[in-house]
Amino acid sequence: MKANVVHKKAFNVAGLSILAIPSDPKIPELWDKLMTSGLFKKLTKVGKGESLGVCYGKSKEPRFRYMAGLEVDNIVHAMEAGAEVLHVSAADYLVVPCKGPVPKCIHDGYKNAEKLIAEAGLRSSLSPDFENYLPGDMNAPDYKMELWLPVEKIVA
Repeated sequence: MKANVVHKKAFNVAGLSILAIPSDPKIPELWDKLMTSGLFKKLTKVGKGESLGVCYGKSKEPRFRYMAGLEVDNIVHAMEAGAEVLHVSAADYLVVPCKGPVPKCIHDGYKNAEKLIAEAGLRSSLSPDFENYLPGDMNAPDYKMELWLPVEKIVA
């Protein structure tokens, strides 16, 4: 698995969020709610069309906030559509490619991430991390997506 470090400028995500734990069964339910409510379709008209699952508000507890949504340019229209909006500051990310059906490929990607981060001479930062869902059949064995994990260089 080859991962690259990329600097991403600040961006906004609009969607729905919940308080979650790792592998939380409420996460797929949140995506279903986003799709069936019609909000996803509305957000595709005010954004870039990138579907993102964002983990933020992390602490020492195993809980975090999870937002199912899309990257958007126009936050006013997103809020008018009924979405929550999250601003994500600029950060460096280790982009980990994942292949296979969701959610297995996500779990496998996170398992390998710690090793990849250490091998690159990096450490995790406190910025939000996110899942970038690419077009395709998420249940297919050849489905491709990415994990974007916030990192910073280790200063000796």
